[in-house]
Amino acid sequence: INIIYQGVLQKGRGIKKLIEFVNFTKQYTATIVGGGEEKENYIRLVNKLNIQNKIIFIDPVPYLKLHKYTIRGDLGWALIDYSNLSNSYALPNKVFEYALMGLPVIASNIKNIKQIVNKYNIGKIITDESNNMLEKQITELIQHKRNPIFYHNIIKNNFCWVVQHDKFIKIIRNQ
Repeated sequence: INIIYQGVLQKGRGIKKLIEFVNFTKQYTATIVGGGEEKENYIRLVNKLNIQNKIIFIDPVPYLKLHKYTIRGDLGWALIDYSNLSNSYALPNKVFEYALMGLPVIASNIKNIKQIVNKYNIGKIITDESNNMLEKQITELIQHKRNPIFYHNIIKNNFCWVVQHDKFIKIIRNQ
């Protein structure tokens, strides 16, 4: 089962937790797409744990080609640290991108993320990040994974520009 993370590789994005989780389990692998200030540290950690066969790093790719990598995953990783004020209000694009590609999302218990994930049933909110609980909850999510079209249609029908356009125009015009 391949977990995908796409985005900037920096502290607070849950990448170290993902690496530790993959190391803890037998059946999970990860594909990490992106670049950033912490990439070399994460590569060193993977090498130190000797799990290069379970975690693949892919350099940043143009946004319009990102789907080629995202669709190869079984679920998307959005388990970010919410201990700072900025992250505690986050609603990362990756949550929508994963679902648009047909993947359920493993996500942090952050208010904005939680509202979307729970309302539309597009993944699992993680409240206990211990490896044992993560494995239990991710396994449960995979066992109850819906058809990829379900996740895709949720985003397409609720969050794409065509659907959101009128709402944005009304906000801009103060209506």
